[in-house]
Amino acid sequence: MESTEFIIINDWKEEVTVYLTLEVSEGFVADVSQIPFLKKGLNMYQGAFQLSPQKFVTYKSPKGMVFGGKISFNSLPMNQTTPSYPHGVNVAEFVVNNHLDYPKTYESVKINNEKGTNALMKFNFNGGGNWTERLTVNGQTLSFEATMKETLNHLGTHSISFDSRTFDPDQSFAHGPLKSEKSVIAKRPASQAGGIVALTYLGSTTEN
Repeated sequence: MESTEFIIINDWKEEVTVYLTLEVSEGFVADVSQIPFLKKGLNMYQGAFQLSPQKFVTYKSPKGMVFGGKISFNSLPMNQTTPSYPHGVNVAEFVVNNHLDYPKTYESVKINNEKGTNALMKFNFNGGGNWTERLTVNGQTLSFEATMKETLNHLGTHSISFDSRTFDPDQSFAHGPLKSEKSVIAKRPASQAGGIVALTYLGSTTEN
């Protein structure tokens, strides 16, 4: 079975601090020292690094190892607002290269705004099997095709793109952050792994 390559891209004009919190589970990469681009280990499961404008890093987990966790920009994930982040912090969640002999049999990615938002971000996929997307608003799952078809950017066969700006197409992002309690998730069977999953940082919600 092919492995999926995970890429983090800074498509903004300023340097960004990227925080990675690894998921701790059997068979997962569970030590940030195993990830070459993580220059600062906060603990065994959390690390951070600086990503310059228009640069990227890439990682493919060792054969037989699952790569999963949460990524946030310019702040660690948090459960409540702070004076520095009055609108909270959103996270990108992911699990790739999981295998059929483990309980989680899907690769999945998610942009999670449930704890607020501080960053604009998007996922892109290319290669491997098809991804299925859905939007969740206040706990209700909606058909992505029915609600957000116009805002999806189709890149080609087995390639789609969605970002945090698709949550509320009528809102001007120059005038405030995204609404909370919304998330979008995509998944595919682990047996169809391969290609790339790219997470792109598009800037702060207060700067766009």
